[in-house]
Amino acid sequence: MSTISDVSGYEEEMFRIKRLLLLDSAATPTPSSGEYEKRKDQKSFPVMLRTETLLTKENADMQIHRLTIQLQNAQEEKEKYRIEALEAETKVALEWQEKYQEALRQKAHLEGRLETVQAEMTTLVSGQNEVLGRAQTREQELKLKTAADSKAALQEIEKLALEINRLQQTVREGDSRSQDLALQLELRDSEITQLKGAVQATEDANEKLRIELQELKIEAESKDESIQNLESKISDQHVECQSLLQAKLKAENNLTSLKNEIEMTRKSGYWYRDQLHACQATRMKVQQELMASQAEVVSHSCQNERMKGEIAKLHQAVETTQYRAVREKEALMRKLEVIQADMLEREATIFSQIHNESTVDTVNNIAAKLKMAEEEKARLLSLSDTAVQELKEEVAHLKNEMQTKETALDAAGTENAQLMTRMTMLQKTLNEKELALQLLENKYKNIEMSYNHLVENLKLKEQTLLELKNEKVAVEVALAAAGREKTEVDMAVSKLKDDFARITTSYQVMKAELREKEKQITNLKADINEVQRENKSHIEKMNELEKFEEAYKRLQSRISQTQALEQQTEDMSKANMELKLKVNELKEAHSYVKQQMSVMRETIAVREEQLLNQTHIFEVHSEELKAKEQSLAELGNEKAAHEEHVRRLQAKIQELVTQNEKLEAETASVQKQLSSASSAIEQFNLLCRRSEEEKSLLKKQIKKMVEEHGAPRTPQNVAAESACPSPEMLRAIQKPLSSHENGCIQTKLCDLYGLLQNIESKLTSLLSEGCDTQEKDFQKQQVNITPINSVNEFDSFESVLINISDSISKVLEWRDKLVMEMETEKQSNEALRNELSDLKQGTGVNILNGEKLNKVSYDAQAEKVNTESIGSQTVNNDILNYKEQIDAFQKEITKLKGCLKMSDIEHCERRHKYESNVRTLLKKVKEHMRGRKRMEQALEELRGKTEENMELFTLNCELSKLQAELEVSKKSCEEQKRIANRNQEALLVLEKEQGKLAQSCSISREKLPAEPESEEVAFSNEFDQKARELQLLQTQGRITELEEEV
Repeated sequence: MSTISDVSGYEEEMFRIKRLLLLDSAATPTPSSGEYEKRKDQKSFPVMLRTETLLTKENADMQIHRLTIQLQNAQEEKEKYRIEALEAETKVALEWQEKYQEALRQKAHLEGRLETVQAEMTTLVSGQNEVLGRAQTREQELKLKTAADSKAALQEIEKLALEINRLQQTVREGDSRSQDLALQLELRDSEITQLKGAVQATEDANEKLRIELQELKIEAESKDESIQNLESKISDQHVECQSLLQAKLKAENNLTSLKNEIEMTRKSGYWYRDQLHACQATRMKVQQELMASQAEVVSHSCQNERMKGEIAKLHQAVETTQYRAVREKEALMRKLEVIQADMLEREATIFSQIHNESTVDTVNNIAAKLKMAEEEKARLLSLSDTAVQELKEEVAHLKNEMQTKETALDAAGTENAQLMTRMTMLQKTLNEKELALQLLENKYKNIEMSYNHLVENLKLKEQTLLELKNEKVAVEVALAAAGREKTEVDMAVSKLKDDFARITTSYQVMKAELREKEKQITNLKADINEVQRENKSHIEKMNELEKFEEAYKRLQSRISQTQALEQQTEDMSKANMELKLKVNELKEAHSYVKQQMSVMRETIAVREEQLLNQTHIFEVHSEELKAKEQSLAELGNEKAAHEEHVRRLQAKIQELVTQNEKLEAETASVQKQLSSASSAIEQFNLLCRRSEEEKSLLKKQIKKMVEEHGAPRTPQNVAAESACPSPEMLRAIQKPLSSHENGCIQTKLCDLYGLLQNIESKLTSLLSEGCDTQEKDFQKQQVNITPINSVNEFDSFESVLINISDSISKVLEWRDKLVMEMETEKQSNEALRNELSDLKQGTGVNILNGEKLNKVSYDAQAEKVNTESIGSQTVNNDILNYKEQIDAFQKEITKLKGCLKMSDIEHCERRHKYESNVRTLLKKVKEHMRGRKRMEQALEELRGKTEENMELFTLNCELSKLQAELEVSKKSCEEQKRIANRNQEALLVLEKEQGKLAQSCSISREKLPAEPESEEVAFSNEFDQKARELQLLQTQGRITELEEEV
């Protein structure tokens, strides 16, 4: 499902990109071929990024799918092995049960035969008691019968031996099967070694990938600085040109993202529901297993109590047997005392008879009777001693058996206590694990919520990337438009300069200025080329940035692949651990079949092996945790580096803000200068009007002066004077004035000349120090005016000159202030200093040209004044030409004012756009930083999630181990139950046999004749020996069976 959603998002993004391309092609002008190819590469770059991300996602999904299939296969193999082990155990148990039942049947058969034999013996004893007189006749028959019975018993003993051999063969067959199982285990071990080799290969690949990651990190750190510079320049060049299109695209992206989020939430809800059902099912299974284990513990406790009751009964039976033996011993002693008393009485009667009857026959009879009595006494004593010894041996044997059974019961009690403690610990661990599972489920839900948030953030970041790319395109368009506007502004400025130069200069000076301005144009072209080169370098840096972004995404994909490989290795290690556990279980079963006598030792060894395995697993986990801690430390270092990168960006943004403020201040100063220039132009217009009025007055005064002097002049003198304007000319002009009767004219002219010299000195000081161009133009205007006012009415001319001197002093003060401001600006910014120096170098030529023009205009006006004093016709022509020039200049000035106003309006609009663009760029940078922080938080949460998954996996392993141990304990408890039942049955059978033997012995002693023959005694002894041998064989068989069961 995830792949389908990724593909749908990819198609939507392709549709959006196509739409943006169409809109950009419709909105933007047709660029050159190189720029078009660059833009095409820049637009195709996000598509390539998207395809690469999709390929990485698909590869990751395929790897995850393969891992899930491998896990399912491993689980199926685990279940198969578990089923095979259970089947093998059930087969072995069934075989042993069948053998045990067969042995019990044979035992019951033999007991039945023994009972028949004992019945026959009782019948024989009764026959002997009834027919004492016929004993000699039937002794041979009895011997034959007893011999036949003994032979039959021997045959049965041989049959039992054969059966024992057959059982031993079955045991050997079981050993051969166990060897086959051992071979299978060895095959499994070989497979495990192969898997270990594969795991080592994967670890080597992981180490190589880590080395590549470190190298890529180093490269990324080396390229971060260039990325920062490029980002700062991108933020400077950002312009909002397609805000409506971006808003529309945002709305469409939001709709698609909401649809995708709804689908994702629906799918995640279904998946969570399935996971919850699975967790509930597993929880029910665990609870059922707990209930079963608790029921087994209760049954074990009941069995222990029953065994304790049976032990008490056995103690009572032993005490009763001891009491009965003591009682029988006392009865025998009493019988012996009675016999002794009878013997003494008989001896007394015999001695009395001897004294009474002293015959030889009687003496012989008495001697024979005494011998017979002594023999009977000896026989009875021997029988009593043998019976007592037998009873003592039986009591000792029973005591030994009781001790062994008590030890076994104590061991069973200790094992039951251990099992109880184990069960309590298991219950605690299960409760803790249930709590941990609940916590993990909650954490899992939180992680999924965070994952959804991260997905949303990623979508938003992708949208922001698209927006930034669109903005980049818009910035490039705006830069092209700005370059065009810049060229237009430069051309307008050059035109203004040319027009202003035409007002004050002649044709030759215009040629010189044109040449100089051509040089300036070449310089500007060089500057434009440099700017274009810088733009190209910026574009190349942007391409490098995009490449770095691609490398960063590739690094992220490689990191995800390494994480997937680590998960695979962890899964393989888990599978290896499970296989090891299975192998250990099979080994335990094999040792259980092979070494039945040393079960406790093997269990201790197995426990030690388990402890060693657990320690090894703990070490492996500790190493993995150390590796993860190192990775976390590396990620922390990367985070710190990213934070430093962010700080640098913020510092650069602050610098850009300060530069923007400086630029605003500069624009304000430029506007002030423009306003001062406009005021100067207005003053210039006023001065031109005044000059026209003063010219008319001068004409009238010159006419009057010519009429008063009456000194006619020839055109030759006028030409000579016009050809060499010098101080001598001025003296020649002053002579007729000084010869006039009115002395006030001469004094006023002298004062005017002094004022003109002061004004010239001030203007030369201003021009020599290199003031601004606008001030110089203003000075030029006033310098051009001063000679015009030199021959005006003296009162008005003096007032005008005083005003001019005041204005010049103010200009000087303003110039000093500007110089101070320029020095402060030079200290703050070196770039502005260089630009100002370039401007000064550019304006220095204009100033020098202005000085020349001022001198030329001054000389020309002086010549005009001289010529007007000579002839009125030339003056009138000059005045008309001057009026025409002034009108043309006024028209050009009005045009220039309109152009200045338009340029001011455009400049304000551009500044507002620039400020708004800077604000939006800052907002986007902040959003980018926030998204970056969110991504870092998401990475930390994913790391916590991986750690929690590791904890879950360890808990599952521990649960599986505990379940295996519970199964083993169940089996051991069942075996102990069987052993206890068999022991009880064996004890009952032994008690029955002891009672029967005791009864048979007592009956045989009571019913045997007083004087049996030696052959009967020998036969009875042989029978007793064979019966004992049978008992020994039976007891040995039972002991072997008990040992096998244990």
